Amino acid sequence: MDWDSVLISPRLKSAVRWNRYLRVRTGWALQSDIIPAALTTHIDAKTFDKTRRYNATKNKFGYVDDAVGVALQLGMLLLSPELWIMADGVVIDRLGVEGDSAYKQYFQAFVFLMLGSIVEWPVSLVLKVYRTFVIEEEFGFNKHTWKSFAGDEIKSLI
Repeated sequence: MDWDSVLISPRLKSAVRWNRYLRVRTGWALQSDIIPAALTTHIDAKTFDKTRRYNATKNKFGYVDDAVGVALQLGMLLLSPELWIMADGVVIDRLGVEGDSAYKQYFQAFVFLMLGSIVEWPVSLVLKVYRTFVIEEEFGFNKHTWKSFAGDEIKSLI
């Protein structure tokens, strides 16, 4: 029996289905251009429409973001054995730690996580750049400059 497909597939499928349901439901809610009664005293029609269109655009981009996320998770699942072997090689060759000690396994797990981050970071960066400099810029919500964005990304890596 293939335990990976039994254990992982239902969880992944249910998460994808739940996210899709929430996106569809949000999309339906954002189609209405009627200001809710509770907001009529707090927001004008122009601001409400701009906010509604911005959220609708973010929601549509969310489909792409979700699909890329699922593909990345599946890719990382397939790459995990190779990354673990690479991490083992790094720990033995670069750090000089051999054997099956807990000490070696801690280092190997750390290197494995770092390698996974190196694989995932460029993909997530592209999505963040699009979200920040295309979607938010289109609606005038972007307060980032390229310099501040780069600084924030560097801080997030540390």
